[in-house]
Amino acid sequence: MLAKKHPELEKPVQTVKYMSLRDHLMFAKIRRDIRAMDRASEKDNIRLEKEQARKDGHAEGIAEGLAEGLAEGLSKGHEQGKAEGLAEANLENARKMKSMGDSAERIHAITGLPTETIEAL
Repeated sequence: MLAKKHPELEKPVQTVKYMSLRDHLMFAKIRRDIRAMDRASEKDNIRLEKEQARKDGHAEGIAEGLAEGLAEGLSKGHEQGKAEGLAEANLENARKMKSMGDSAERIHAITGLPTETIEAL
């Protein structure tokens, strides 16, 4: 029927029609092999896609972890630097107040520094 609509296909259709049993079996085996290769290729593509998704997820997790760690480290560093700066400023103020003759208790009340530290200045 297909050969009637498309005369150029008539010869291959007749060739297939008149193939020997051995040729039919070989042709069927080739078709099975092609289908098997297609399935294997599909499985391989799926495996590669899964592997790529795993790598992408791993890279994304590392990037998120680094960003979070960096932000946390910067925040802690800022707070620590701020605290150290305040402590240094308090010590400097305590030195000035002591040189002006203020008592250790008054300096402690203003700066929050321990009286032992103030007396050691």
